[in-house]
Amino acid sequence: MNNQTFKKIHPVILFVLLTCITTVFSQNNAYIIDTTYLKCEYKTNYYTDTLAMENGIWMNDEFILQVGTNTSKYFSKLTDAYERVKADSKAWKVYQEQQKLERENAKTRGGMLETAVLARYGTLVVYNNYPQAKRTIHDAVFFDYYIFEDDNLPQQWTMVPDSVKNILGYKCRKAVCSYRGRDYEAWYALDLPVNAGPWKFSGLPGLIMSIQDTKGHYTFEISG
Repeated sequence: MNNQTFKKIHPVILFVLLTCITTVFSQNNAYIIDTTYLKCEYKTNYYTDTLAMENGIWMNDEFILQVGTNTSKYFSKLTDAYERVKADSKAWKVYQEQQKLERENAKTRGGMLETAVLARYGTLVVYNNYPQAKRTIHDAVFFDYYIFEDDNLPQQWTMVPDSVKNILGYKCRKAVCSYRGRDYEAWYALDLPVNAGPWKFSGLPGLIMSIQDTKGHYTFEISG
């Protein structure tokens, strides 16, 4: 990835899914809230239970950050692909037929599938600054899906002087903050003057390229 890639306009529409998961609800109403001008991907790793580490599972997923003029959206790349295919009856039928053929062919390869199986992975979707000055979050606990609003206040950052790190060809600066009981270290790119980042992070004078808590329980690293 280079400067040209980041600065390219991506005509992708941001949607709010009022019914959250199309396979659970009978009707899926969506409407446009913004248009994406910047799209990037983050490798996201986290423990499912940090209070009882012996019970936790180390999860990893690829998330997409779409940044619009007023709003940003952070969501699982794999789950989004699954939801888009599942919502289209024709596409879902074609996918099922392809998977059936793939399973039959796999029998001659010792049971190994050559194509990835679509599935719902991370259920988290974060809309920052939607509604204005708020944050809308879609998530699930087991099979219970929910939507709620949260405050959208930026983190209180402390800049670390004389800190420089190269990430994907961008010179990045370091900043630290405490947020909801955890201490975080972030690297942001001044050459990308975008007030956005993965998950709920924002408030720096450049796109947040990498951030993790000091215990390594949560890590977000831009990949493209």
